[in-house]
Amino acid sequence: MLVAGLPAAPPPSGWAAASNASLAADEGGSVTILSASGATGFRREGSRRVGDYPFSVAAADLNGDGRTDLVTANADAKTLSILWGARGGAFRSERTIAVGRGPSGVVARDLDGDGRVDLAVADSGDNEVVVLDGLGSGRFRVAARYAVGSHPTALLAGDWNGDGVPDLAVADTGGSSVSVLFGRAGGGFRPAADVPVGQRPDALTAADFDRDGTLDLACSDFGSGTVSVLLGSGGGALQPARTVHLGGQPDAVVAADLNGDGVADLVAADFAGDRVKILLGRGDGAFVAGAVLPTASGPDGLIATDVNGDGITDLAAADYGSGSLTLFLGAGKGTFTRLAPVAAGALPTALVAWHAGSSPGVRLAVAGAGRSGDGP
Repeated sequence: MLVAGLPAAPPPSGWAAASNASLAADEGGSVTILSASGATGFRREGSRRVGDYPFSVAAADLNGDGRTDLVTANADAKTLSILWGARGGAFRSERTIAVGRGPSGVVARDLDGDGRVDLAVADSGDNEVVVLDGLGSGRFRVAARYAVGSHPTALLAGDWNGDGVPDLAVADTGGSSVSVLFGRAGGGFRPAADVPVGQRPDALTAADFDRDGTLDLACSDFGSGTVSVLLGSGGGALQPARTVHLGGQPDAVVAADLNGDGVADLVAADFAGDRVKILLGRGDGAFVAGAVLPTASGPDGLIATDVNGDGITDLAAADYGSGSLTLFLGAGKGTFTRLAPVAAGALPTALVAWHAGSSPGVRLAVAGAGRSGDGP
């Protein structure tokens, strides 16, 4: 991920494809819509321009019309771009919102319990998390700014203290820490609590790794070749990080039960090694090495979801170096079948998935650092 003030490193990428699914690929200053039918076939439906260098993309119904919309955090443009969902799965009329000096991560969720989707943004230029209240009909206003660690990038919402109120976690790429903002009932957040992790954390995921009923957190540490696991205590704090050594340059991490044993596992993308590594959960917060799956060049975005509707979790890696997507179809019990990489747009950088209507498959959106023009 390219972050101002830090040595150059590959941006976060993303994306996967699916049978009977659609993929929206953000190509730098644009969002390209792709549809997939079958295990390997995709077709390009068109593209929409967004701001320069979208680092993150989220999907939600932002204007209450029952359709999924997309929002990207555009670090170089210092904006958010909103693409409104339209009939037939298309997207229309970008709206731009200026946010900070380096918006790098975005979350779309009802954060204050009023029934409307809000936005939270990790602003790496100002070392803040910016919260925008949803006002209905797709309108937003900046409600608050919260100081966090150095160069915040990835952002994640969850409930880490078990009070039923959404919290926010942010990876402080320049500070080797994770900042957690615990939510207040009725809206707003407490001051950030920082937890040290490995060097250059740049991706976050959450699950109950030790089966104690409390949500836990994990981050990929690009600079130290590790994954840091932070177990929730249930009392409003995260325990000190446990370090899982991977080697290479882990640039993304996702959690899912990959072998059907009821325990959350981890998958990390190794950008330098052109592979993804599976870590099988033991159920006590510890992990053991699992399979290593080869990708195309420079994977730095990941997704774990059932892309083809067969009830088995699949994996997809966005290959920043080759502008492609490598799909691994789950075969059960933690095994996967690798399909040939498919084109995913120039320099893919981030991803999100959502279910579309009654289809058993999912739709996907990919953010990238390349550019394509508007139109089909």
